[in-house]
Amino acid sequence: MIKRLLIISVFVFSHFVHLNALNIDSLSFCENRRIGISWFEQANYLKAIKYLEKAHHYFQGDSILNSYLYFSYKYMNRCFEKNSLYSELAQTSKEQFFIQSPKPIYSSYYEVGYIWNKDNDFYNWNSRNLNEKGVNINVSLSQNLKNRWLINHKLIANFQNGDIELQTPSGSVESYKERYKLFCYSPSLSFWKNRALSFSIYGHFMYENYEGVEGREIVFNRYHPEYYDKDRYRERGEIPYWDRPWEDNDEHWGDTPTDFPEVGYSPEDFKISVSEESSFDFLVGTSVSYSFLQFQVDGEFSYLNYSVGNTFQIGVNGVYYPLGNLNLYFKLKFYYLWRNVQFQAELVSHNPLAEVLVGYKVLPVWWMELSYLHGNMRYYNEVDTHSIYLFGCDPKFRVSWLNILPIKENISINLSYRLFAMKKDYYSLQNYNWIALQNKTIGHSLTIGLLWKY
Repeated sequence: MIKRLLIISVFVFSHFVHLNALNIDSLSFCENRRIGISWFEQANYLKAIKYLEKAHHYFQGDSILNSYLYFSYKYMNRCFEKNSLYSELAQTSKEQFFIQSPKPIYSSYYEVGYIWNKDNDFYNWNSRNLNEKGVNINVSLSQNLKNRWLINHKLIANFQNGDIELQTPSGSVESYKERYKLFCYSPSLSFWKNRALSFSIYGHFMYENYEGVEGREIVFNRYHPEYYDKDRYRERGEIPYWDRPWEDNDEHWGDTPTDFPEVGYSPEDFKISVSEESSFDFLVGTSVSYSFLQFQVDGEFSYLNYSVGNTFQIGVNGVYYPLGNLNLYFKLKFYYLWRNVQFQAELVSHNPLAEVLVGYKVLPVWWMELSYLHGNMRYYNEVDTHSIYLFGCDPKFRVSWLNILPIKENISINLSYRLFAMKKDYYSLQNYNWIALQNKTIGHSLTIGLLWKY
């Protein structure tokens, strides 16, 4: 009898606990649903997602809740979450809002850009002017493999022509042409662990071809009392020619120089040869992205194997949406680059890189982004645009201006302008060392792009 009473008591207690849990779940569902819809009506889609996801966790069959959550993802450009919710939408919602099923080909992007650079500096003691103009073409395609997988294919073609003017020591000016071609295939594969966490791996496989001025044989004029300063060379830890072993001096001068503390050798004339070089290079990288509250944080790592060396890059960037929507957002990027370049002499360098970006909605059909990047961008891998900056010099900073113009729900036009200010490192035939010069190199690019979401 006592055993039977105990069994009945346990059953009644467990049933009471289950009913109480159901009541709590019901209250949580209704409260989160109400708060989420309220934030949606205030256009704070991130907070709407927070509460609507909680309500969706308790019950997935509410067609109204699912519609609100679907459009919250859509208005925040969170495509994976939006597509994964499609199967839970009611047919009436799909017909009412003209919602189509996710396509295997998700989107395509077409971009053409115009590049022009003007370079004025001194190259091996001589005035050098370089005017470059070129065209850059990008085509990318995003493809859904499965519910949690997305692959992106990107093809890049870059064509540049330059006019080089070299002023020789005798005062004459000689003109030369240079041509540069780049072809690149950039695949990337992304996997969503859940609606907040995703992983990506990507690569760049490049072919480069350069035709231009390469070899320079310099004829020297002996006993020229310019260009050399003994104290300056000692401070920089460099060895002037007249203090080097006889064999080195004899190779260049033909005699054994005596002690010339204030006298050196200056170039008298040029013999310039034209050459062509080609190379195949690659980059591999990985990134992880996590979204929480009104933030999104990405961590990245990449390795570039280039024809003249290699570069390691590690970085982190974050996006903050203070209004909970795309009307205003801020992005901060921090990177660190390690370079090892083998070109006539080994050049090992490493430096941090930082960028700040602000984006805001100017008009209902016009978004604008302004950004400033500070640091040496040489061989910098910009993951957002799937671009690598293969500069032959060291950019000091970059200013960017991007305009996004959605002309239809699934079509938008991008207009961007970028300005680069650079400094040049050159290899001195005078002392077999790298010399950094501050010059007037300015680079520009103007691009127009079309994004089509299927």
